[in-house]
Amino acid sequence: VTQVESLEENIQTLKVKAISIKELAKTYESMKVNEIRPILEKVNDATVIAIYKNMGGRTRKNLMQALSSTRAAKITTKLAGSSP
Repeated sequence: VTQVESLEENIQTLKVKAISIKELAKTYESMKVNEIRPILEKVNDATVIAIYKNMGGRTRKNLMQALSSTRAAKITTKLAGSSP
């Protein structure tokens, strides 16, 4: 089992146990950009936005850096409240 697969399993377990998004955001805050990237590729924009909103200001940049430039622009537009 790779680290990414292990993290994906952990995410599913957290959903089942109804752990708050704030706690999930804390997990992402402790991860490096290259660890976050493969996971974020597999989650929807709403999930990325929820995690982003619950991260601290210093670590939000890691989340954005883990996204492709196209997806980061799309997420930024949604966060700004503009039409996608």
